[in-house]
Amino acid sequence: MNQDGKPSRCLGAWIGQSVATWARCYRGLLTLVVVGGLVLVGCGAPSTSSQGTLSTPTLSGVALDKVFVDGMVPHHQAALDMARAELSKGRDLRVKALAQNIAESQTREIGQMRAIARRIGAAPPAREWSAPMGTLMGVPISMNMPQMGSMVASAAHPDQAFLLLMIPHHASAIVMADEEATDGADPELKTLSQSIYTDQAAQIGQMQQLLAAGTT
Repeated sequence: MNQDGKPSRCLGAWIGQSVATWARCYRGLLTLVVVGGLVLVGCGAPSTSSQGTLSTPTLSGVALDKVFVDGMVPHHQAALDMARAELSKGRDLRVKALAQNIAESQTREIGQMRAIARRIGAAPPAREWSAPMGTLMGVPISMNMPQMGSMVASAAHPDQAFLLLMIPHHASAIVMADEEATDGADPELKTLSQSIYTDQAAQIGQMQQLLAAGTT
């Protein structure tokens, strides 16, 4: 981000990318580099890291259902933390309205996933993602999810920080939800994952438009 608070040329290159492009990026490798409390995003070739492997065995059925709820609950919690920070620190009413929508929907979905986890015999999902950064359902995870809320709250431009962090966060959720909808077993969870895909794809579009238009 430039000193005047506007997205840099590097960031501008991906603001207009489609959900399909984001998904292809994540299927390869999504590299997140923290710069001044925000993130720059780019695609690269698959590799390994000391923090974790970038490949996981293919799962399906009930095994995938359990991995999905175990990963998506803390993933949602990070989004909820960012949304609450935006509602507290943000200034742009359009961005705050989006954050309110995200907070409400993801709070509801966390409750639903916890109930599903109990029903299918999965371990209670953790509130926060605490494992070493590597992959989550085969999706490269390089963002420090427990810290994302505080990153928005402490940013000089919280509205932009919220949008710039939430877009890649939503993109990884879309890839995970698509996998569950395709290869999972539980009908309720598959329906929920389809809703997550649709809702968050639409929200990425909203966020891209807000970034392109400029926040107040």
